[in-house]
Amino acid sequence: MKKILIILSLVLLAACGDSKPKYKSYTPVDKYNMLMKVANEKDDKLKIEIQENINALKKAMEQNDDKAKQELTEWQGLLLTVDVDIQA
Repeated sequence: MKKILIILSLVLLAACGDSKPKYKSYTPVDKYNMLMKVANEKDDKLKIEIQENINALKKAMEQNDDKAKQELTEWQGLLLTVDVDIQA
């Protein structure tokens, strides 16, 4: 009986766990290279990926995620230097 109770508790914790928005972390150099690829080669697939990641970072920031705030700030800084049409 104890085993069943423990297993049910673990399942409940996993189901109701803290669900943070999923975003990818990149180094500043990788971010710059990605933006340059979008700017020079008009890579729409990469552009959409970057936009989705920025949107996930914004959602994570709303939940007071400090790492997401730093990541988003880096993206915003790079978007000021590279001529691409991505909203941050």
